[in-house]
Amino acid sequence: MATPPNILIVDDQKINVLLLENLLRKVNAKVFKAYDGLEALELMGKNDFALMIFDVQMPEMDGFELANRVRQFNHLKRIPIIFVSAIFTDNDSIAKGYSFGAVDYLTKPVNPHILFSKVNTFLELYQQRSHPFAEREELEEEIRRLEQEVESLRKQLK
Repeated sequence: MATPPNILIVDDQKINVLLLENLLRKVNAKVFKAYDGLEALELMGKNDFALMIFDVQMPEMDGFELANRVRQFNHLKRIPIIFVSAIFTDNDSIAKGYSFGAVDYLTKPVNPHILFSKVNTFLELYQQRSHPFAEREELEEEIRRLEQEVESLRKQLK
């Protein structure tokens, strides 16, 4: 079985992190937690992530600034970011989130079904991107096996 992908949750409010972590319990992924932008950047330096979920309003480094910093690193540019916010829910804030590279923007309280669906979609895309040739390799292996079987049957018929 493949190693489950990693998800990073970043929020300065521990209760929000616990809530998101609890909502993602049914997702086949390992959840990492950070309570500020610097801690998140440290984790990004040590781990590969399939998806990152950032709160917008955090002290010192808000979610927008964190996303801006993340997008400066080539190895992090393709990782999807979902913003969540209870305060910045207006269209301008949502547009700002997308301009900083978000693939989605959810408002708090987060609807568990929507979160679960979106996270699963991004994890599925990650798996497809990470293993684009896995299915092809499996098919090629099956073809080789069948060719060997055909050759064996030919020898038996002679």
